[in-house]
Amino acid sequence: MTRAGDGISVKLKALSFVDTKGLKTVGSITHSGEPKTQLSYGDRVYIELEDKNVEKGQKFHVIEKVAKITHPKNELKKMGWMIQKKGVITVDRVVEKNRIWGKRVIEGTITDSSDVFIQREDELIPYEDPIVSVVPHFTDQEIQAVILSGSNEQFLISNNDFVFLDVGKNNGVDDGLQMFVVRKGDGLFQNDDKHLPYVPVAKLLVVKAGEKTSTAYVTTLDRALSVGDKVMSRLR
Repeated sequence: MTRAGDGISVKLKALSFVDTKGLKTVGSITHSGEPKTQLSYGDRVYIELEDKNVEKGQKFHVIEKVAKITHPKNELKKMGWMIQKKGVITVDRVVEKNRIWGKRVIEGTITDSSDVFIQREDELIPYEDPIVSVVPHFTDQEIQAVILSGSNEQFLISNNDFVFLDVGKNNGVDDGLQMFVVRKGDGLFQNDDKHLPYVPVAKLLVVKAGEKTSTAYVTTLDRALSVGDKVMSRLR
């Protein structure tokens, strides 16, 4: 059963996610009109696409496989690949193959970019608006999770960071679900505080729930979080 939170829709922009299926790309950057290797906002690029029906104004995300994600409690358990959206390319012109042009030429412009440079041979996926709107809510279902990684592979995770969880729609998670990061005691001495109750140290908001993993946003916290921290949908 879902229980309402504050009822306010929240808009967030998540640029990373965990791919658990083997992401299918649709093309890549082959050339640029700029005499530099590191490309960014406003630069002209040439791309190759599998789709024969490409139109002016069509958009694509530029992505990079950042790191292989394994479960922090079991390194043999592979969770997928961290994928980062580095920018957006908008198609400006499509010149079909003819006697003058040896092959189809697709010219575009980088119309959005992050702080990570775009390069030739970077791969493309279909565009989806990265700004998602979710309504925060709770659930009566008991769901337990673990933080797999921070979206920047950082060791310490802070407020306003994005994290990846090892649960998804298959576990009852949906977009907008609020969850709690919990700990026992002070953590200074191993196995010293197992008898103590879990205490919330942070609150997470699920931005995008996949089938097996989810991307969540750290909305509040009392102390820095770490990979492997326990997450719960309900406080006992």
